[in-house]
Amino acid sequence: MKKLFTLVFGVLFAMCANAVTLDIGEPNNNTKDAKANQVFFDPATKVITFYKQWDYRPGWWTGVNGVDFSAYDEFVLELDNPDKLKIQIALEYNDTYLDGGKENTYTTTQQGDGDKIVLSLDADHKHSVKQIYLQYTGSDASADAPKTVTFKSAYFQNAAPAPEEAVFFDTPSTVSLGWNGDPDKGTVDIVKASLTDVAKTLLVPGNTLRIEYKKDPEEGYSQVQVMGAWWTILPSTLETADQVKNGNAIYNLNGSGVLVVVLTEADLAVLKEQGGVCLAGHGIFVQKISILKTSTPTGISNATVTPATQDAKIYNLAGQQVDASYKGVVIKNGKKYVQ
Repeated sequence: MKKLFTLVFGVLFAMCANAVTLDIGEPNNNTKDAKANQVFFDPATKVITFYKQWDYRPGWWTGVNGVDFSAYDEFVLELDNPDKLKIQIALEYNDTYLDGGKENTYTTTQQGDGDKIVLSLDADHKHSVKQIYLQYTGSDASADAPKTVTFKSAYFQNAAPAPEEAVFFDTPSTVSLGWNGDPDKGTVDIVKASLTDVAKTLLVPGNTLRIEYKKDPEEGYSQVQVMGAWWTILPSTLETADQVKNGNAIYNLNGSGVLVVVLTEADLAVLKEQGGVCLAGHGIFVQKISILKTSTPTGISNATVTPATQDAKIYNLAGQQVDASYKGVVIKNGKKYVQ
């Protein structure tokens, strides 16, 4: 039976509304089934027990009308989980929607198999958190062989601010890119880098993917193609690269510098699905790959930045000189860019 503790919870919330975190205590809803002689949470030992897959207990009940947690961004569950059980947090809101004529409640879920699981609240519905419950996702739990973890803490918190830059490749390459890769010449055909958790927080439209490189002095030309980890071309580069043909998008590079790709929604879809970046090209040593938070216009978009070109004049398609705040297709150093 649900334990209604809305009043107590409301008092706690009022006291802590301006705090960075809000502790909600131990599980208090669906903690035992007397008829089945099953205990889902034992306050004496802090042990959480799962008797079957996808069961919805134990959990927390915040109130039939929901509680406003707009001051917070995340719900955090900390456990002692030595067996690496995969557990899902399900957070149900009071807000509803219709699907095929049926009314459903909005729910946010997050799975994890470690000692800490962090669930991001839905910004549109976190004003109406109704209940939270835990589920074991494995199929091997039973009444005769239940699965257990030990509860440590549960709390709401404000998300840590995203960093200005997230570097996810910072080991300068000692071999240069070559379109086909030639072991005899010491070249490789690709450089791949997986997105870190920090980098994923910066996957926001308008932020920039930055690729720092040095020219290989032994090669007569330098080029690069930017893809997701599964060799999918980043869509925005098809609009801004120097050579676009048969679905390929190639940037011609001059000297050493930084290639800057302003990320679009379509680019983000590729990066999120594939989890990383793959570079193919010729005649460069890749030095660093990062995502940079863009708070102000950079004046460039999907362009190569070198000391010789940073201060070049910018023109619109009518030939009129414009500044870095201009939005649209521009010409800089004789090449078209979108800014």
